[in-house]
Amino acid sequence: MSNFYQWLPVGIFCLFFNVYILNAQTYSYTNATFTYVDAARSNRSVPTEIYYPQDGGAGIAQGSFPVVVLAHGFAMGVDAYENWGQELAQRGYIVLMPRTESSLFPSPSHSAFAADINFLCAQILLENANNQSLFFNKIINNIGLIGHSMGGGASFLAAANNTNIKTVIGFAPAETNPSAVSAAAQVQVPTLVLSGSRDGVTPAASNHQPMYDAVSVAHKKLFISLIGGAHCFFANSNLACDFGESTSSTNITLTRAAQQQISYNVVNPWLDYYLKSTCDKLDTLLTYISAESSISYQQNGFSPIVVSLNNNQLVSNSPLANYQWYQNNLLINNANSATYTPLSDGNYQVAEIDVNTCPIFSNSVSFLINASNFIPNDNPLIYYNAYSQRFNSATITQVDYYQIYNMNGQLIDAAAASTLANISSPRLPKGVYMAVFYAANQTYKLTFLVD
Repeated sequence: MSNFYQWLPVGIFCLFFNVYILNAQTYSYTNATFTYVDAARSNRSVPTEIYYPQDGGAGIAQGSFPVVVLAHGFAMGVDAYENWGQELAQRGYIVLMPRTESSLFPSPSHSAFAADINFLCAQILLENANNQSLFFNKIINNIGLIGHSMGGGASFLAAANNTNIKTVIGFAPAETNPSAVSAAAQVQVPTLVLSGSRDGVTPAASNHQPMYDAVSVAHKKLFISLIGGAHCFFANSNLACDFGESTSSTNITLTRAAQQQISYNVVNPWLDYYLKSTCDKLDTLLTYISAESSISYQQNGFSPIVVSLNNNQLVSNSPLANYQWYQNNLLINNANSATYTPLSDGNYQVAEIDVNTCPIFSNSVSFLINASNFIPNDNPLIYYNAYSQRFNSATITQVDYYQIYNMNGQLIDAAAASTLANISSPRLPKGVYMAVFYAANQTYKLTFLVD
């Protein structure tokens, strides 16, 4: 069982477990074209392809579902994204793909495309309230944006200062006019960017990376580089995109099928976590990206939360805003800041409450009044031998991989397929560290002191 659940009360665990089972259901699906009219923009017509979970007939499956608005790339159209419509609809999402701004000539309007995206976010909620609509009472008001290339840039335009969405995802997002890079600085939701390292159509250095960098560090964000990946391979084969790629991208080593599968493995848990609040999916995602050899990544806000002791005050290293402290697994009322001063002996930890209400727990620290040090107490199976500067365990000999972080949450050391007794810390300067070990589908966290 993931370390995430170690400190959850049984009732909360059961609730999360039941939600996970519900969200793990696989649906049959279908798709159809719907045309909506935006009266606020001179009755602009917005034809939209919608993929949705099916009940066996023409109707929608029982239940209600979160929404993804997926925006196509330049001159591609929505048919190239059938792979994503199918992938997400069968996992319990309603996927809206605007068919607008798909022509080569005249050239598309990026601002109009962004307005279409935002219009559909609002329109689908109106459909949910309309008892004559196919989507009546079928929508959960958790909406995410996905965009590829031009659609990725337009999704950043649509996401700027937009608190009605829960997340934005860019597949090789392209700079736009007006600037998607500038708009990214106004994005206030968790952000995921996927980039092919061999993309010559919208090179990462001038497109994907600046957009990611512009998103404020006050918000969680993740940048995934697919090593040897292409620009067009997020979607199915498309003449316009593939021709552009053939004249600009070189040394592509990932196949289209491999790039799409890796992308599914990243995007599916991300959406399940942020749009369905399936809390264990964050562990699924972070474990996957740490182990997958075909990607490298950058992140902000996803490092392990480490609690340390400073002048009898417990201090969290998390830079984000929402905290809840616990003593002996019990919530401490009104303890909601990055620091806490214990009033009695006990085991303490803090949970960062993510934007989807999922708690992310720190290590546990045993605090004794008048004690001069703290004792890590969250992992009895692996311990650190300060004399030999090695890790030991009575039951675990081999780990799939490990990571060591300093108190600032920076990754210091990591390796795969290691013998536990061979992992040592002689090169580490004095200080407090967190080691995270992964073995046999289990996660073990250990806070240790190098003196």
